Formats: sequence, C-alpha cells, structure tokens
Amino acid sequence: MRTLSVPGEYYHVFNRGVEKRVVFSSDHDYQRFLILLFLLNNTSSVEVRNELRDNTLSEILAKEQNPLVNIYSFALLPSHYHLLLSPVVEGGVAKFMQKLATGYTMYFNTKYKRSGALFQGAYKIKHAAEERYVKYLFEYIHLNFIRERFDTSTGIVAKELLAEAEQYPWSSLTVYSNQIKGQLSSANLNHQLFEDLFGAYSKHKQSLLQWREHEVHHP
Repeated sequence: MRTLSVPGEYYHVFNRGVEKRVVFSSDHDYQRFLILLFLLNNTSSVEVRNELRDNTLSEILAKEQNPLVNIYSFALLPSHYHLLLSPVVEGGVAKFMQKLATGYTMYFNTKYKRSGALFQGAYKIKHAAEERYVKYLFEYIHLNFIRERFDTSTGIVAKELLAEAEQYPWSSLTVYSNQIKGQLSSANLNHQLFEDLFGAYSKHKQSLLQWREHEVHHP
C-alpha cells in the first residue's frame, strides 16, 4: 500500500529507469528534469511547451508558484533520481510525481524516438518520521553520486571524493555547499529545513565525511 503523504511530513521519493535503463543521457536531459521540477510543482496546470517557448529561464523562475510540495534535497543520476519532499497540499506528492513522470517521459520519448514507460513502475516513497532519519536522507542523497566508491560500512569518505560530489551539478549538494550557484537548482529548493537541521554547511559537511550507512531500502 502506498504511503499516504501528509502535509508537513517528510518523504524520500525515488525511482529508476525501466529495466535499469539510463533516463538522463545528456546535460540537456538533466536540465529538462530540473525545469520540470520547477514548472510542474504548481497546483495550477502548466503548458510546459508554451512556457519554454515564450519565456527565458529567469522569467520562468520569477513567476509566482503555488507549490504542491516543498523540495529540500535532490540527486539525479544517469539511471535514477532521489528527492526529499514534503507535501504542501493534501495529496501533493502523488499529484506532483504524476505530473513529473508524465512530463519527463513525454519529453524523453519524443527526443529519443521511443514509446512506453520510462520509469520502473510507480515512484517509491518512504516516510521519514524522525528528525535523525531526515538528516540521514540529506546525507544519503548528497552522497549518492559517490556511494559506490567508498566503504559505506566504515563511515570514511575521503575529502577528495566529497569535493567531487560538491561539484556534481545535478545534486542539491552543490547549492548547499555554495560550490555551484545554479539558478535553477537553487530555485527548486526550500532551504529552511536544511538550515533548521544543520545551520551552516560546515556541520553537514562533517556528517558527510563521517557517514555510515543505516537501514535504507535502495531503488
């Protein structure tokens, strides 16, 4: 049974490509997903093609939104994505994720001349009921780009690896670490939860360097 998303609660939402296929094949694909994160996070319907045709990115980002969810953290990898969300309205996560999956699949299938489902069934969602688990999800998502290159059982992340993760452009870590001031990435994020949990980035960075994997079900 799908977890009921409750406004004010926190959720880890993730999915991967069908048959573990690549769903982000170019920088433009990542950028389109991030633009859709922003445009489709709205209680009103949005004509994406018209918005992109008639407006610059700065004009799009300046428009007032009525968000379905707050997005606190994200990581986009070639075959999958992770989001840390909180619904703003009742049923916000389901509405947002349906719009996002439909919008990105239409874009991808048109661009690459394919048809059918792009993602591995419905998105996966896990409720983060405790503060320590919400903190853990920030860490898990921000280290996702380099997870396979360090020993997750020891909690030792080389500074060089973390520096590489901080430079990875398709993660919210670049925003919080001030390594890449991506206008679109920053516009997608509600920074309040990060500030409440960690204060300065230095505290979050210390937890990343000492990270140890706990019980998380990976997609």
